[in-house]
Amino acid sequence: MFTASEMKYLEESYFNVLCKDSDCYEIQSKNTKHCWLIQKPINKGLIHTMHKYRKNVKRYHDQCNSATVKSAVKKIKKHDKYILKYKN
Repeated sequence: MFTASEMKYLEESYFNVLCKDSDCYEIQSKNTKHCWLIQKPINKGLIHTMHKYRKNVKRYHDQCNSATVKSAVKKIKKHDKYILKYKN
């Protein structure tokens, strides 16, 4: 389960929350409109992050693993910064 402090990172104004469950958040970056699936394992372990470019794309692809939710969000923001700087 996500802790209250972890949920704050995922529910901050940077993201739209598309769907949430006790061990999974689906969020969308307001900056790039890219979608992210953040999965927290029931047993302790790495946070799994998946990515897709648009909501209407059916499947996510693996993006990265992180030790914490905070570091997963940091990686998403770094990805957005790259996309906004080099891809647009």
